[in-house]
Amino acid sequence: MNALELRSIVAGYDGAPVLRDFSLRVPAGETVTLLGPSGCGKTTVLRVAASFLVPVRGSVIAAGREVTRPDRHRFMVFQEPSQLLPWKTVMGNVLFALAAIDVHGAVATARAAAMLSRLGLAGSENRFPHQLSGGMKQRVALARAFVLNPAVLLMDEPFASVDAPRRRELQDLLLELVRVERPAVLFVTHDLDEAVRIGGRILVMSREGRIVAEERDPRRDRLAGLLAEQHR
Repeated sequence: MNALELRSIVAGYDGAPVLRDFSLRVPAGETVTLLGPSGCGKTTVLRVAASFLVPVRGSVIAAGREVTRPDRHRFMVFQEPSQLLPWKTVMGNVLFALAAIDVHGAVATARAAAMLSRLGLAGSENRFPHQLSGGMKQRVALARAFVLNPAVLLMDEPFASVDAPRRRELQDLLLELVRVERPAVLFVTHDLDEAVRIGGRILVMSREGRIVAEERDPRRDRLAGLLAEQHR
C-alpha cells in the first residue's frame, strides 16, 4: 500500500506553476529522495505532500484517502533551526508535539525522554534552543518527528546547515531510526553524497518541475551526470 501518493499535481505560487502534472508514489516503509537543481520544485512537492500548499489541480492521497489538510500522520522536518520553539526547552519542544496528539503527563514525559535518549540528547532536556549547536537542534527536530510515529516523514534538506562530520552523524541517526520505525520518507537534498547515502529510490527532477530519471541502485557518477544535464 502507498503511504503517500501525489496524482497529477499542478501547483505553484501567485499563479505561476512550479509543478506540472506531477505524480509520485511512496510505498509504506520506503525512502524516496528528490534530487535536482535549485528552483525545480522539490520543496513545493513536500509542501503539497504535507497539505501546506493546496494544488490547483490533482490529489494528495495518504493511506488510501484523499487529504486536503495537515495531520499528524505526515510530519515535516525543515532545514531551518527556527523550526524549534525558542521559548521551550528541549523536552518542552518534544512534549509540545505530543500534546498536539493528546498525549500528556507521565506517559508523554517517558515517551519523550526515551526518544531524546535514542538521539543522544539525554542530559540536555532542560536546555533551550539558543543553547544548542546546529546539529543538536536537528536532533531535537528528529526527536519531535519520530516521537509521533508518523506514517510519512517529509524532510526538506534537514542537515544542510551543519558541518560535514555532524551531517554524517545525523544521517546515521536517521538511517537507524528509519530502519527501526519504518516510516515512508520523502527526503529532499542538493547533495549527491547525501542522496547516495540516504539511498532508497532517487528521483531526479528537471527545472520544469518534472521527474526525468529514477535510480534504485544509485551511483554518484551516474547521479552527477543526470544532475548536470538539468543545469544546462
